[in-house]
Amino acid sequence: MDQPVNNNSSPWEWPVIAPGPSWSVPRISLPSCLGPLLQYQQEWWYYAGYAKDSAGNSYSLQFSINRFPIVDADPLLQIIACITGIGDAATNTYHLNTAYGLGISTDPELIMGLTIPTVSNELYDISTSPAVGTAKTRVQLTGGYAGVAGSTYQLDSSATGKDAYAASLQLSDERGMVLEWQSGYIGPSPSDQFSASSFEFAQPRLSITGGSLTLQGVSNTIIGGMIWLDRQVLTFPKKTDTPEAVSLPPLSTILTPEHLGKLGPVLQQMKPLYTGSWMGINLNNGVSVVLACFWQAPPEGKLQWQTGTLLGLPPTATYGNVYFPLESDPRRMPNGGSYLKGIESGDPEPYIFDFDVNIFDPDHPDTSPHWQSSILGKATYATAWQIRMGSQWQVYGLPDTLYLKALVSGCENVLPSKELPFSGYWEGAAAIFGDEALTQEIGHAFVEQMGFN
Repeated sequence: MDQPVNNNSSPWEWPVIAPGPSWSVPRISLPSCLGPLLQYQQEWWYYAGYAKDSAGNSYSLQFSINRFPIVDADPLLQIIACITGIGDAATNTYHLNTAYGLGISTDPELIMGLTIPTVSNELYDISTSPAVGTAKTRVQLTGGYAGVAGSTYQLDSSATGKDAYAASLQLSDERGMVLEWQSGYIGPSPSDQFSASSFEFAQPRLSITGGSLTLQGVSNTIIGGMIWLDRQVLTFPKKTDTPEAVSLPPLSTILTPEHLGKLGPVLQQMKPLYTGSWMGINLNNGVSVVLACFWQAPPEGKLQWQTGTLLGLPPTATYGNVYFPLESDPRRMPNGGSYLKGIESGDPEPYIFDFDVNIFDPDHPDTSPHWQSSILGKATYATAWQIRMGSQWQVYGLPDTLYLKALVSGCENVLPSKELPFSGYWEGAAAIFGDEALTQEIGHAFVEQMGFN
């Protein structure tokens, strides 16, 4: 049989070659996948999770490094976003800090918006330098091999001014890098709600072994917690109407807030990723789970957060994985967990599923825990969930139902301009319980809600 000819000059082209569940985009490997993959339009290094201090308080943590290109510009001319969100459970407050830089450098002596020397087994050092805002983040490999179980890292992030903070965390990788879904490739959903060609992989269990967090001028000793590194690269379909080339002003002015709002042709390409929810789950028994649901539009008079199978509104598409501890992996899948499928609209047998995400109290949807924004058109987000797991997974240490409750209710990221991609979305940590009364804590999760009204 003749082999298919790849006429695509790069993964930027659309459609991808051999679309399907496996290897629809070029393969990646450690340790290079931790470095920038510039053949993709967008990518991010997304360190998210929770921490506990010596006084028993909990924090929701998000340290995100994102990049996206300027149309028709040099591939290295990238806009870099450093987004930090810290939720304080004791005060139920959320502190968001955003900063922007320009360009990528692999030379440690040439500091750009994103500086990341060529990654090797024993070198991983990613750092941001702001041109607008003051937030900056750096993650360095301090021991072992990059992306491999047993490796250790130092994460430092800080900002000055009104929203000053400083985080210094020591991380230890319990699981190593894993692939999401069947091969790491997550393509467009049948409903086109997720229209990008995406490759996703993760370090799901970066245990916090120590550190400090200074917030509102108060320094706290961090004694535990867990960070999930979500590493993602993606490319959108090419538009039939090619945007006009952007006329770039001097680099010293390109990242002013005023100019960011005027990059129309660029920002039109950077549409919100999807309408749905993503959850990175770490149980205390060493099992990790990633789940994603792409939600259908709610009926008239209802809000997007009030969705779920138990409300008669199953998602249009789902994906997920379960990852076991390396030393006791019953499925023997060291770099990719057993993949999961949730209930989806149109399923012929809707009661056969691996997982099913619903709001916490679907019987009383108006009073199920939620939070309403006062900024972006009063967008509303769920703050508690129940996740039914298929019966086959109880054999491997998962309860039949997981109950999640956000540590901090108002973890909304609102970026400076409504024209920017993902200008409003919810990102926060949640405690996981094995009982509906929320008394038996069995782990923690990090939850993303995007595209909600």
